[in-house]
Amino acid sequence: MLSSVLIWCEGTILLDGPPFNLNLSPLSYLYRYIGIGGGGFGTLLMLYVPLLYCAVCCYYAMFRLKICNTNALHPNQHSDGQSMLFNAT
Repeated sequence: MLSSVLIWCEGTILLDGPPFNLNLSPLSYLYRYIGIGGGGFGTLLMLYVPLLYCAVCCYYAMFRLKICNTNALHPNQHSDGQSMLFNAT
């Protein structure tokens, strides 16, 4: 469900400026609502939820990526330098 919300928010970014001036992002409305009165530590934690979700998805896919098994990352520090540099970029 969080993936769908993030895709919806990313897809509506182009409508947020001139000439449309539409804000269709549900996360934008959520953060505006919980930020009333200056926010706080809970608001800051809520801002990190989508960021951490995207990072977990990205790194999970990156460490599972195997391109002809030449640039694969292996557990227990058995990866070669070329694979580590490729995946770091």
